[in-house]
Amino acid sequence: MVVNKDVAWDRSGDQLATEVILTFHPSVRRIQHLRRSDGMIHSIDVDRHYRFVLPGGTGELFKIGTGGSFAGVQEVAKPRLTSWQPGDRRTVPRLANNHFTLIFNRDANAAMDEIRRLDDEGRVTGPDLAEKFQRNVSQDGRTIEYREEGAVLANQATYQIRLHWADQERPLVMRTLRGDVDGDGELSDEDLAVVKQNLDSDLKGALRHDVDGNGRLDNRDVTLVERLIRPVEKFRWEESFEDYPLGLLTGHGPWHDIETIPAPFVTKRVVTGAAEISDELDDLDRKRKLKGGAYPMYKGNLAVFHRAGGMGERGILRGGFLARLEKTGVERLSVFITNSTDIKGVQGAFCCHVSENGGASMYTERGVTLIGGTTTANDEFQQVGAKQGTRGQGMAYEFAIDFDDATVTWECRDRESGKTHGPRTVSYSGKFQGLDTISFWICGQQARLDQLWVQNH
Repeated sequence: MVVNKDVAWDRSGDQLATEVILTFHPSVRRIQHLRRSDGMIHSIDVDRHYRFVLPGGTGELFKIGTGGSFAGVQEVAKPRLTSWQPGDRRTVPRLANNHFTLIFNRDANAAMDEIRRLDDEGRVTGPDLAEKFQRNVSQDGRTIEYREEGAVLANQATYQIRLHWADQERPLVMRTLRGDVDGDGELSDEDLAVVKQNLDSDLKGALRHDVDGNGRLDNRDVTLVERLIRPVEKFRWEESFEDYPLGLLTGHGPWHDIETIPAPFVTKRVVTGAAEISDELDDLDRKRKLKGGAYPMYKGNLAVFHRAGGMGERGILRGGFLARLEKTGVERLSVFITNSTDIKGVQGAFCCHVSENGGASMYTERGVTLIGGTTTANDEFQQVGAKQGTRGQGMAYEFAIDFDDATVTWECRDRESGKTHGPRTVSYSGKFQGLDTISFWICGQQARLDQLWVQNH
């Protein structure tokens, strides 16, 4: 509805007329106009623009020429869903960039959807995720494709798709099961066989087989399906630093000096190393611990904790460390879980941090973003008791990344006071992939790291 609101007692509508120019998207080739003179609808071909003169105190009503009914004049016939993929209660199998397609009996440009997760009892939970999907409409308007932008959907979860402005009252339901390329709702050797058979196929005809969603069918997809259908080998990796001689950690056991690692792998800045094994101060649980350097010197090292492809597709990765800071000065301690082959710094990374303000934080980087429980990249526990001095009992920091549910839970326990902060759980979007390496930075001569561990479930 375009209205010229100019009016005057001493001037007519024609004297107050103004030229109107409507500009359309290139896909719009025709519009419809409801004439005020006779109430009839007539069609107008357009090429990006339509010009007309509008008298003062009047308005004109237009509609995009989609072929649908002119509401209020003609009986409105909503587009009816005739089919959709993957189909009711069937699965989408990708780690990222999943898609579903809706096919209607007529133009459905106006149809919109709402995507929400269902809990185990079938109740709607969580926010509408539709805006996290790219929406593409075919030229005739009858086919609409929604494509996940990155990794939005949790694994082994059920989602409801409710259509608006369409002849479809019952919500559509689909499930996520990473690796289920044959669509039978189970992970088995059949899925692996299908991927291998379609390695040389045209991607357009084998979209389900592109498990990592990178637009290619290759051996990476085969490896992912193998890992998804096989139970993940359970492991626990723990470092107490007891078995190391006093002095710099470089070259001892599995630990590498961070200076020998390409800088983008850990940070955009170069981190100095290596950390030092020390027993100068009172023990916590171990005879020896890691020691930091004087500010602004960061000391750090890196070690691979799991050499069987890492974590990130299924299961839960838990970890933690025991730390203590001095009561004065600039002191910080950070622990990172990353991918050892991620030289370009593009895979998801998980980071834990305690600092001289006495607080602790958890954040994600490289394409993994926290959602739901926080709007910041650095959601903190303030004043958790990290600054206890050399004789304190330390602060135990623990985390759990649930790759299937796309959530992170973490908590901090002040061993001096016995107070626990958390647990706090937030969701994330994006994906972790091949997490197999743990590293730390220590800053401050009185900063100590006494224990470090990682295990999966």
